[in-house]
Amino acid sequence: MEHKNLNRLLVVEDNAEVRALAIRIGTLSGYQCAGCASLSEFHHEFSSLSPTVILLDLVLGDEDALPVIDFLASVQYRNPVLLMSAHDHRLLQSVQLSGRDRGLHIAGIIEKRMGMERLEHALNSYMIGTRGAVAKEKKN
Repeated sequence: MEHKNLNRLLVVEDNAEVRALAIRIGTLSGYQCAGCASLSEFHHEFSSLSPTVILLDLVLGDEDALPVIDFLASVQYRNPVLLMSAHDHRLLQSVQLSGRDRGLHIAGIIEKRMGMERLEHALNSYMIGTRGAVAKEKKN
């Protein structure tokens, strides 16, 4: 499937309010966005959107997101993955190291309690094409 927007964000987050906020930030940053709340929705959204960046919550309801990490490693996904969680920073760091060991580009970690402004900064740094260059120039 061909996409008009070079920058596509997939938000994998079970909390509807956090998911909507992340999609809003992504859209305002220039991304085409999609979101899903569960592992069962992930595969469909992944193949439909062909994301250039994934924002992945580590806990999806009663499930953890490790099957998503496994899938991304199996398809050799090399675009940035941003990990997000309300859990302890050590858990995020552990999953980050595990993902990197499996060849994933775990680009960063976002603690929900630290706020979503870090998400906007991270998304701007992974923009493809001229919009990203413009976003980076505005910051300097």
